Amino acid sequence: MKIFDCTLFYDEDLILEVRLNMLNKYVDKFVISESKYTHSGAKKKLNFDIKKFSEFKKKIIYIPVDKEPEDIIYEKKDNVLFENPANRRINSIKRIAHQRNKLMEGLSDANDNDFIFYSDNDEMPNFAN
Repeated sequence: MKIFDCTLFYDEDLILEVRLNMLNKYVDKFVISESKYTHSGAKKKLNFDIKKFSEFKKKIIYIPVDKEPEDIIYEKKDNVLFENPANRRINSIKRIAHQRNKLMEGLSDANDNDFIFYSDNDEMPNFAN
């Protein structure tokens, strides 16, 4: 039995460091997904740097997300695509779900008897209990 801890990453190095240190003795693999797009759709650079977490390197599976989900809702006006403000919340949820779904790529070694946990980076499970 293995334990996989899955989370999303934006640029919160300190919180991730705390997470890795707190969960390290319980977790076999940390699966971390980071998108090149913010949840609001703005393009961003990838911020995750494995060198900052070198002691956990063998346990980290890093999954960059380089594309937006295919089902983002855009409208066309004067032959220009734009994101209608009325659809921003829906599109934001789609972007978050897309990034979370990408975590599955890091679970190819998981078996039926393994435990897979997901939580936001700042919401750490208490495996001691």
